Amino acid sequence: TLSTSSSGGTVRAIRLEALADPSLPRHGPGRANNGNFALGNFSIERVDQSGQAKSLQLISPRATHQQNEDYDFHRIQKAQQECLLSHRVSD
Repeated sequence: TLSTSSSGGTVRAIRLEALADPSLPRHGPGRANNGNFALGNFSIERVDQSGQAKSLQLISPRATHQQNEDYDFHRIQKAQQECLLSHRVSD
């Protein structure tokens, strides 16, 4: 749960970033053994001055990455490692 306040203006965008961290498994950004981070639900509520919460509708929500069933984690990881190695060799 994340809570914040607004000065009364309109909130037009919310950005959630999952960042890598060397202290996490496989440098994260998640805590799963493979470093995965999964977000299954994202909702927003507005709480008025009396404490009443009202769910707000997200308009055009999108993800910049989505891990589907056909996502081959090991193939992608190998390609990333090969890219890093070739970059280090050329430096």
